[in-house]
Amino acid sequence: MNSILIFAVCLLLIVIIAKVVNSVTGTKAHYIEDFVPESGESVRWRDDKADSYLVPVFGRALVNSYARMKRFTVILTNRRIIVGQKALFVSKRMIQFEVAFDAQTAKQSPEIFYPRGYLLLQADRSAVDFGTQNDKPCLKLEPVAASRDKNNVASILIFTDDLESLRAAWPT
Repeated sequence: MNSILIFAVCLLLIVIIAKVVNSVTGTKAHYIEDFVPESGESVRWRDDKADSYLVPVFGRALVNSYARMKRFTVILTNRRIIVGQKALFVSKRMIQFEVAFDAQTAKQSPEIFYPRGYLLLQADRSAVDFGTQNDKPCLKLEPVAASRDKNNVASILIFTDDLESLRAAWPT
């Protein structure tokens, strides 16, 4: 019984420390449901049953298998891709990362992670591969060199059952 109480107190301390750090750094959660396109930006495609994986440059396995759990939401606009996932005990989908297609959109957010609350990557919209990964329909994006090196992301994989409509909606 004593060890359970110690465990509960440790969990409570972790939550309190996280709240303090978030209030000091200004970190807050951003949700897909609250997403509103900026002026001149339009939503071209959305999938609420997609999957997304960030493949690291360093520290990855030699052989990977990507599960299709259909738990991510992916929104494609003419300027960026926004990827979110449902968080534990929350009904909304929290933004995990954003892929900007131009340097101007990428620079609108601060360079550090904490105030934004999600990862911001930059990729070239022409460096895209619509194909398969492990026999599953997949979009593969390569981040630009500066974004890849800063975030340790070699590629971004987005799995969807509707790859052809994504290809048709892809901005050129």
